[in-house]
Amino acid sequence: PDGPSPSEGRPPVNESAPGITFSVDAQGVVRTTMRGVISAADLGAHVRARADAHLLHAPQLVDAREAQLALTTEDVRSLAALVGRLRSTGGTARTAFVAQQDFAYGMARMYAALGVRDDPGFAVFRSLDEAESWLRE
Repeated sequence: PDGPSPSEGRPPVNESAPGITFSVDAQGVVRTTMRGVISAADLGAHVRARADAHLLHAPQLVDAREAQLALTTEDVRSLAALVGRLRSTGGTARTAFVAQQDFAYGMARMYAALGVRDDPGFAVFRSLDEAESWLRE
């Protein structure tokens, strides 16, 4: 077989939980995509997968425009605590979270407020372009 393979030149995609995939682009940005119903357990599994891959120090762009977050306020508090524990040894980096649904946007804003000490580089956006620009600042 001649010619490049279909995946040549593209980073490998990892599934960290049902509905959540991530890859690292050429600039070292972790590009995470969330689709469908995403639970607190799914988000926890994703954070642990990034920690296991030594990627907590890398900037992350989360595209959650096609996700429905099935979270409670307590879930968000627990997730903020988990990230805080993992970031204390894994490093910190900016995370741009893109959500178009009001509930997902609101939950992400709550996470940003709760995690301001342990995850200060977390910001929420409605537009992928705005999020990309902020990550490049």
